[in-house]
Amino acid sequence: MRHPLSKSIMFAAFALLWLPAAAYCWNAVSPWQWRSAPLNGPPDFSFPVSERRLGTFIDRSLQNSLGKAMGPSIPFFSDVVRLHNEILYSGLGISPSKHILIGKNEYLHNPLYTNAYCHRDLAASADALRQWAHTIRDIQDISTARGQIFLYVLTPSKIEHIPDTIPAAFPCRSQDRQRFIAAVLSYLDAAGVSYVDATASMDEIKPKYGYDPFPKFGIHWTQLAAYPATLEIIRAINGAKGKTAIIPYEIAVSPAERPVIEDYDYGHLLNVLWMPTPKDTATFSVTTPAPSRCPTPLTILTVGGSFFQALGANLSRSPCPPSVAHLFYLTLDTYRYESGRLKPTGKPDYGLLKTAEVVIVEENAGIMPTSNIAAYRTYFSTGRPPADRAGLIGE
Repeated sequence: MRHPLSKSIMFAAFALLWLPAAAYCWNAVSPWQWRSAPLNGPPDFSFPVSERRLGTFIDRSLQNSLGKAMGPSIPFFSDVVRLHNEILYSGLGISPSKHILIGKNEYLHNPLYTNAYCHRDLAASADALRQWAHTIRDIQDISTARGQIFLYVLTPSKIEHIPDTIPAAFPCRSQDRQRFIAAVLSYLDAAGVSYVDATASMDEIKPKYGYDPFPKFGIHWTQLAAYPATLEIIRAINGAKGKTAIIPYEIAVSPAERPVIEDYDYGHLLNVLWMPTPKDTATFSVTTPAPSRCPTPLTILTVGGSFFQALGANLSRSPCPPSVAHLFYLTLDTYRYESGRLKPTGKPDYGLLKTAEVVIVEENAGIMPTSNIAAYRTYFSTGRPPADRAGLIGE
């Protein structure tokens, strides 16, 4: 015997099939258009399922391709995706994106960084680390032979400093994870690389300033967390120049009126109805006065990823700021930093390498040594950027 609700369910499902057409017709004749806010970043369009590769349907590539090609043309598509993601995130505690891992106490993490951290193996990595350090030394030698100051900067990974937020079910059996960074630095020392360890001060930020160095809903460190490393970079450059080329500065820290996007960039990418945002974030102002006359700005070129952005912004807040340019992942864009703000230019400017007085190579602890250093060396030695632009995106 047919269930009494079966006919109603059937009609409801049939009506849903016509909903896109009805929305199109509504937008065609009504002055009140149904418009959905566009989705943030590259969203996932299907439910999490088994990772077994049994075909394009099972591994979600078919659904994703169809969703990306056809979904945005539906007027209410973004709303449906956000509702779907909200149910997964808030209702079931499941991440709606394979690129975001939900940790303990709602901390959001990058699965790539977390997996790397949980599989640290110094013995197995010894040859790779040795080669990696010598590759950086090659870049340093090329730069210094041109009369440039070279500096390698190792930026911190969020999971390295708050490992207690790793999900309970996530396998993390590495015995070397807590001493990996120290070992990495020993390889740089052995190769004679000039570097700044920007990871060193992370555990001092909260006790000193009262704010977490990494926001709960973001993957990047804050500008406040990057401040001590900024001073280290300034000292290293001034030492190499033999004079004060960049003025180090003091700061006054205060609560921010509202969070900036870096404080919840992963919450932003969840594409949920109610975006998780932090409620206690910090800002800082520069208290060191500028001199009556500034010298000609020092020119700095950085090759690296998104973790340099906080450093670039901080360097540009110096009382007599340098001219800071950033080849974002070498091939994607040229960022410039002015008065603490990032300004994209839309394309990479490779001529900057020839004119910069200081060359910085930035790399994040979460992806080294299997990142972009070899490609960077090829560029520095030949002047030719790699053909595979997307292959350099690793953070």
